[in-house]
Amino acid sequence: MASVRPVGPLLVQGPQLLPTRLYLDRHGALIIVMDSVADTNIGLLGAWSTNRHPSAADSRHIIGSWAAKSALQYFAVEYLVHLTWNHYDYRYNVISALGARHCDNANNCGSSFVIMDLSFMVLGVGALVAASLITSTVLRVGGLFPKLIEESDSKNNHGRELDRLHGLTTAVRISLGVTGVALIGVGTFPEDYLLFWHVVSTSIVVVGSVATLITLGLLWLKPRPKTAFAILGLAAISVVGAIGFGVPELARVFFSLDLQWGLAGLYERLVVWGFIFGLFGMGLALTNGAHQPSAAEVAARQVAQRRTKGAQHAEGVPEPGAQA
Repeated sequence: MASVRPVGPLLVQGPQLLPTRLYLDRHGALIIVMDSVADTNIGLLGAWSTNRHPSAADSRHIIGSWAAKSALQYFAVEYLVHLTWNHYDYRYNVISALGARHCDNANNCGSSFVIMDLSFMVLGVGALVAASLITSTVLRVGGLFPKLIEESDSKNNHGRELDRLHGLTTAVRISLGVTGVALIGVGTFPEDYLLFWHVVSTSIVVVGSVATLITLGLLWLKPRPKTAFAILGLAAISVVGAIGFGVPELARVFFSLDLQWGLAGLYERLVVWGFIFGLFGMGLALTNGAHQPSAAEVAARQVAQRRTKGAQHAEGVPEPGAQA
């Protein structure tokens, strides 16, 4: 096969069902090679496979980033459902009330709870899909392979630093996935149906949301500092919300104390909204990374540039900008 060289593309009248390639052997004879159906399908799935060089432009990362950005649907659903209530205040009424199956006569929320519970589930599925499809390799560098390819291969990033980054990446994906499962639980078990599992799911959502924002912010301090600081800011807001929402509930359950802090709905929304904005920011950053050239493309360009310079030097052609 070393004496076989490819020639120009084959022009065939009518539809081509399979990719066809032309080669010339050392005697000048024409060799026609048609890829099989299996080869064609594997080629189509090549962008999905991570292999050794995953990229933010892979199909799985595109789907994962859009799953993260789909979290914004929650705001539209929450607003529309709260309009069906006669008296609902974002500051005082908790989010779970919108998903309750039964309402008192004063609120008259009707059957809108179904839409709210489905929104919880969609939000959870989006977080779970993002955690499952986005690889650790891409998430660790925020999808910015061209900028960090040389730094990742340098000796300074081996050892303890890589171990720390790998641990943070794993923590982000685990906490994001667990939070997604808990959100599905919130939608599956409304507050007036299997209350125990609703409380468990809500507690996991609160803790998992804060953990996801903190770990993601710390992970992206180097590759995406602006995004990282924004996410850490959201994490700080979520911590305030978690304390304001969680402490009265813990005091009531474990110590029978009635801490009337008020603003329970506001505190809960600080957590949930912070998580949603952070999840959307992560998806947006990875979508931006998909428009950057992959690591393989950057390496190929560098090799091509070195070969071009070597050929010009061998032929005595001055480089661009060089003085005669």
